[in-house]
Amino acid sequence: MLNRLSLNIFFLIVVSFLIVIFQNGEINRDGVLYLTQAQFIVDGNWDKAMSVYNWPFFSILIASLHSLTGLTLQYSGHLINIILFITACFFYFKNVSLVSRNKNSIFFATLILLTSITLMDDYLSMVLRDHGLWAGMMIGVFGYLRWIKDSNWRWSFVYQAGFFFGTFFRPECLVFNIFLPFTHQLFFVKTDRLKSFIQSISISLIGLIILLVLVYIFNFKINSHELTRLNEFIILPLIFLKKFAQPLDIHSQDYFIKILIDDYSLAFKYLFFSYVSVFKWVTGLGLLHLFLFSYALKQGLIDSLFIRALTIFFIITVFITIFHFFTSYVLVNRYWMINFWIVYIIASIGLNNLWTVIGELKHPRRVLMKTFLVVIMISYFLNILIDKPSKNFEKDAGEWVKSNQLNANEIYFNQNRIAYYAGFLGYEIVDFSEAVEVLKYQYLIIRHDNNFIINDIPNYLPIEYFPSEEKPKVIIYKRINND
Repeated sequence: MLNRLSLNIFFLIVVSFLIVIFQNGEINRDGVLYLTQAQFIVDGNWDKAMSVYNWPFFSILIASLHSLTGLTLQYSGHLINIILFITACFFYFKNVSLVSRNKNSIFFATLILLTSITLMDDYLSMVLRDHGLWAGMMIGVFGYLRWIKDSNWRWSFVYQAGFFFGTFFRPECLVFNIFLPFTHQLFFVKTDRLKSFIQSISISLIGLIILLVLVYIFNFKINSHELTRLNEFIILPLIFLKKFAQPLDIHSQDYFIKILIDDYSLAFKYLFFSYVSVFKWVTGLGLLHLFLFSYALKQGLIDSLFIRALTIFFIITVFITIFHFFTSYVLVNRYWMINFWIVYIIASIGLNNLWTVIGELKHPRRVLMKTFLVVIMISYFLNILIDKPSKNFEKDAGEWVKSNQLNANEIYFNQNRIAYYAGFLGYEIVDFSEAVEVLKYQYLIIRHDNNFIINDIPNYLPIEYFPSEEKPKVIIYKRINND
């Protein structure tokens, strides 16, 4: 068992490093924010760091690893993400082994991860604090599954500690520690309810007592700014309730559609959001994993005790994702990943069983069926491994700035990622009109999108286009009139 686990972990480590290497220095937009904050922390400018982002734990880790190893901030971020990803994988394997009736499921669990395009291709190569959320969540799920099987203090501590660890990266992980004590009472506890409840909130109680003691001894003054992210547990539910009852601002030139929208505005919103949520869930999960997940459930491959617990996690993760959607109107696959990890546990068991069933069939085309399944999984894996990023026009523009050795004080960027590629981490974007009319930058480097329409800019002449003048994404302008 231990050798199997080690071998699969080692293979995932190798694949993880290959994926990062193949990305060739790509950086996501959120990653620039975390690296900027980390740079301010390295410089000792904590006020500036907290003004960039008020939940700094991930950036602190990046800054610390950078200082200890000398790695660049970006590769420090990648290394931390790989460590967190492998931690999530380790406890994911433990979860699969615990839940599965077949103790040889680790290999198939690895195959599920290696065919997850959303996780391995889209997010493993990014500098994201979500990897910490996923690691904490998998630790918490493992501790909770062990706790419902053996309700001692040790496992209650493990499950709470796991979710608290995830909270350091994304505060919404705290939702598990809030809801699970109550769902546990409803669906699992038959006797010793008080003992079970105290176990389920023990770390929270200890943490609260320690905090109160420290505040009393050292007379800490905690202001609302320092608690902004925690305040969101009060503010965001109010925003959610307001937006939940608020129709979308939709208009139509067609008279009859306009009447329908006016009469059924909330119904349009709920139907539309439901469609988008399900569509993003299915496409992000992928048909292969959805099939294996459904197959495992249909075959009843998991004990009722564990399926009840995993159902609770499934519902809580769906709630967190939909909550995000209704409060921000943004739904990316990254928000679904906390749900996908639960799906992957079940899908792993489904894949293991399906492979065994096909092998035991007396069907004359048994080998062809196995070959077909292998080909599908290899195609998923190859798509992840050889899928290189499309041409990065922001990076090309940044390299142009470097090659021409331009001064940062002479350049206006409308996107921090281009500034990062140009070597100017922590660039502060100013108002475009002020940059052109007051500060009169010598160069403007503009990433054109739906919010920035291509127009002639007075006193500026376009000198470089990326990728081409016919289809420009990034345009570099030079000032031609200094008056």
